[in-house]
Amino acid sequence: MGAKRWLHLGLVLVMAGLSWQGWCVGHADDLSTALATAPHGIVLDKTNPFVTTETTKKSSATVMASTNPNAPGTQVAALTSGPNQFGSMWATQQGLLDLGRDQTISMWLYLGNSDAQAGAGLAFVLQNDSRGLEATPGKRKGVIPGETLGVWGVDDDSHQSSAKKVAKTAIQNSWALEFDTQWNGQENDSAAGKANSFDVGYPVMHIASNYPGKTTTYQRHEIDHGIIHGLLGSRYTYYYNLWHKNVVNNVNEPNFLSNGQWHHLTIRYQKKGGLLMYTFDDRDPQMHTPQQGIGRTIELDLNQLDPQKTGQIRWGLTSATSDQFENHLVVLENVPGMVDVDSRTTLTDLDRKRVVTSGGQVKSKSRVRLDYHLAYRSGRQAWADIVAHLKVPKDIDVKEIKIAYSKGEEQQVSLTNFADNELSVRLQNALNEENRAAVISVMGQAKAVTTTKTVEALTSKFTSATQVSAADTPDFMINPHARMSLEVTSETPIVLSSRRDIVVEGTARLKGVDADDSSKIWIKAQLNGKALEPVLVNRAGDFQLPISGAQIQRGANHLELIAMTEEGDASAPVTVPITLVGTLRFSTVSLRSTFKETVLTGETKRVQRENDWILSVQDERGTGEPWTLTAQAEPFKTETGRPLVGQLIYVDTYRTRTIGAEATEILTRQTDGSEADTLYDVGNSWTPETGLLLSVGGGATAGKYQGTITWGLTNAPGYDVDDEA
Repeated sequence: MGAKRWLHLGLVLVMAGLSWQGWCVGHADDLSTALATAPHGIVLDKTNPFVTTETTKKSSATVMASTNPNAPGTQVAALTSGPNQFGSMWATQQGLLDLGRDQTISMWLYLGNSDAQAGAGLAFVLQNDSRGLEATPGKRKGVIPGETLGVWGVDDDSHQSSAKKVAKTAIQNSWALEFDTQWNGQENDSAAGKANSFDVGYPVMHIASNYPGKTTTYQRHEIDHGIIHGLLGSRYTYYYNLWHKNVVNNVNEPNFLSNGQWHHLTIRYQKKGGLLMYTFDDRDPQMHTPQQGIGRTIELDLNQLDPQKTGQIRWGLTSATSDQFENHLVVLENVPGMVDVDSRTTLTDLDRKRVVTSGGQVKSKSRVRLDYHLAYRSGRQAWADIVAHLKVPKDIDVKEIKIAYSKGEEQQVSLTNFADNELSVRLQNALNEENRAAVISVMGQAKAVTTTKTVEALTSKFTSATQVSAADTPDFMINPHARMSLEVTSETPIVLSSRRDIVVEGTARLKGVDADDSSKIWIKAQLNGKALEPVLVNRAGDFQLPISGAQIQRGANHLELIAMTEEGDASAPVTVPITLVGTLRFSTVSLRSTFKETVLTGETKRVQRENDWILSVQDERGTGEPWTLTAQAEPFKTETGRPLVGQLIYVDTYRTRTIGAEATEILTRQTDGSEADTLYDVGNSWTPETGLLLSVGGGATAGKYQGTITWGLTNAPGYDVDDEA
């Protein structure tokens, strides 16, 4: 028996400062459902010279007709719908994006309904690859791996030691925004040559971006199989993970991409600064009403994208699948350069002669006019054959609809087919350079109400074969008698360093022809959803609302005020943020901890910790406040500087993550606000087989090694957004 080799390990732990920044089943049925619910979009057939799915023989992309009766004429690009497929749709030469003009592209994406079993995903791509429409990743022959999403480089050679050569297999001179639905996170000894490691260290489903043809996009991992293996063959093999920039994922809904819903995507290019701004899920898939969505602003490297200084760039979408797959579908609402239009609405209270903005009020039975403004800004074609799909709030009794064109013509609209406050009407005139605008005016009267009624915003669509646009009515209130103003005059937001009694001051007054000076006005308030005792507004219109310190919770508090009369007149709600400052910090951290001594056998093995690891987090910020623990580590070395063949890893129930020079998320928690839950013992939550461990390679040599681990602690929002540039 050979002599035993012992490995002695020690490390020094450094606590990082606290920072406050956010960190295949049923495919056929799924396709039928997706086509039956497809939103309005433009025509994509062969007669459209601006965009095409006829790109390369390798592409499985095809055009399908929507079966949704509410979206007539819409065509759907199906990029991939089966296993081991590649699909692409590119702008033609006429449809190239002009880098010298501000432009907008909007579309709907469908990424299947497979949740955690989803396959691959798709990417929005900008490129100036010399192959043009035929640009693909990889070699001429063979299946394009799913992890490439049809644009990234190919990592299928276990002996490929050059990141530059991997980058050469990607679509060149490109930038990609990926919507990744499958986690390619294979790592360690078994990962080389599998084309399944690009997502190591990143969330399962995510949105991210980078430059596919750039060497620094690919991060090499080397596997040392030991001296003996090297004598028999190759000692080293390699795999790569992808540097994901601007990562966005949803910790509350991890499968937020492949959830059986259409997702709206708006992409805006701004020539000043070469900025690209995207917003995902900015419209509701059922009602198409606007919602906040998530997005980023990215400064494009135009030298990387347009090295020949052509001033143009090809845009499009690509997809690739593995053995797991899903339906990757796209509905375009417009093509940049073809038709550039704008649509918006205004609501006017004709009795008061004023525009009603979002959150505004009209009086019961007031005469109102709702105008839909359509404007042609530029384009290679006219905006022709426009169909307006109007949705008018049901709280407006419609009397008349007419259309006025900028050239002076008018079009009277029949109300015969006006049902359920909806009407589709075809505009008689196209909009172009000579006839730039049309205004669809809906004349009506606010319904009679006895109590204040809130009217929700509605979305109307304006469709044609070349352009789909939308306009939203404002949300507003109908009051039975008079308008009410409410204003908080004391300092807001309120920040408290300790619990104490406070008084919120403000003014509330009735306005309008029906205002009764003798009416009593009460301030009704809710603090964190619990009603407070109402207070009376004095004759001068002032009020004081007392709040005791015992009613204020740690962290964020939500105070909502409404002024209301006994007759039912009500103001718009006013929110006052109140914050009782709490702290998020490390409670205890051991400054020196060790791993167990271990026998080196020439094979890769995991080394467990000794019992001298202490790590706990104190969170006094209150209910529902999340936090994230990160770790990063320097390489372990001996006193003489010899590096350890191995690396720190973090193991939990779901996966293993490598701890390296970049901060890596290892734990996310959310407190319930109780005193017992403010202190969390991280180290005590680890078992001998989980938590921070050491993976030692087969080529490691005996010695005493030490390194430094830096712990980081941040707050974390519901959408986890990586702010790395």
